[in-house]
Amino acid sequence: MVLAYANGNKSLLTYLDKQLTGDAQATGEAVLALYEQPQNVGEFAKKSKVTPFNQALTKNAFLLLARKNTSQAVAEYDQVVSGQHFDKATKQTLADAVASRLMSTTDASLAKWRDSKLAHSHNTSILERRVRNAIREANWKQTQLWIDRLPKEAQQTPRWTFWKAKLLAQNGHKKQADKIYTSLLGERDFYSAAAATILHKPIVYPLTKAPTSTALLTPYKKSLARVDELIILKKTTAANREWGYLLSKITNVQTKRQLAVYAEKHQWHYLAVQATISGKLWDHMTLRFPLAHKWLFDFFSEQRHIPTSTMMALARQESALNIHAQSHVGASGLMQLMPATAAETAKKLDYKYLGKQSLFDPSVNIRLGSAYLKMMLERNDNNRVYAFASYNAGPGRVAQWKKETAGKLDVYAFIEQIPFNETRGYVQNVLMFDIYYNELMGQKAALFSPAELKAHY
Repeated sequence: MVLAYANGNKSLLTYLDKQLTGDAQATGEAVLALYEQPQNVGEFAKKSKVTPFNQALTKNAFLLLARKNTSQAVAEYDQVVSGQHFDKATKQTLADAVASRLMSTTDASLAKWRDSKLAHSHNTSILERRVRNAIREANWKQTQLWIDRLPKEAQQTPRWTFWKAKLLAQNGHKKQADKIYTSLLGERDFYSAAAATILHKPIVYPLTKAPTSTALLTPYKKSLARVDELIILKKTTAANREWGYLLSKITNVQTKRQLAVYAEKHQWHYLAVQATISGKLWDHMTLRFPLAHKWLFDFFSEQRHIPTSTMMALARQESALNIHAQSHVGASGLMQLMPATAAETAKKLDYKYLGKQSLFDPSVNIRLGSAYLKMMLERNDNNRVYAFASYNAGPGRVAQWKKETAGKLDVYAFIEQIPFNETRGYVQNVLMFDIYYNELMGQKAALFSPAELKAHY
């Protein structure tokens, strides 16, 4: 019943309760009652004997209350932790659970409680959220305070090293800031590119070119032949599985690199990307970022007045160039369009949309995906940061974030304060991928346009 409670499975709780007999029945009824009214958790903790069962039940009831009524959980916290004699680590776990739900509170007393508990937390994820809250409010003193409270390992990551420099610069310590920015240069990382941009230096990153020898692939000729045949027969899912199985059997990085070369030579773009991921071949940019379907991207680049590199960067992030990619929510194809979005976009284009299955056709997907991206750009004065965030999280959420930041931030701070980890990483990745694709096509590119840098976010 405790496990069912923790997973929020009321029907299973009820079923299990019916299996109990004798004295155990009363305990089962108490569990059900506490599930229906978790606000009574403080009273339960105080009056119940301290046992592993009661501690587990109290913990789960308190976590349920935190989800249902966070302010009530704050009120019950002291009684809960004292009533069941929780140890220091459990107390902090429960406090973190409540504090994480108070990040956007406007209640001063709740915010004070949240910060008093987070002052003792070692939960990097929650503390980083607190940093971002301070950034969102342009409260640089609080930003520095909460960065300083991050675990040392987190503080030393490129992300928070960059922010240490940025805060120093804002406080007039330019020489110290520039020294830290310089330490970040030369890496294949958004914050390295951001540091280079601030220092007005070229963006550089490690590059490796793979040799073209196929000798290492001799033992895998039969497997490669099966992949080839499955692709010819358009059994793409089966081909992807065969390729994944082949990669899983190989431990030698050089062999995986040759598989990536082989796949790209045969224009199996998605399989080449998968091989680079499996082999952690992060410096092999020509293999990681194939110029797949370039003529289609070039064609719609002219139609939409969007650089080919930008569209390819977005497609690479969305699907890893798998034309048959499908997300758990139904987004499909190279540019991962939702069927409803595709239908609405096609209507605006006066294009005959033939349904979800047509989104697995690259020409259809790029036609509609590029048009939707164009809409997001036009909606945001051609600002790619807003447009990429809108493409991932939806234009409504981006409008809300813009309202909250109210022009108080620069581009770096706006990206950092994005509350969704996925969307923040998405925006940073696509901006970097745009640079990679530009350079692969023999063009130089900046991380941000002059207008994006000058804008108030």
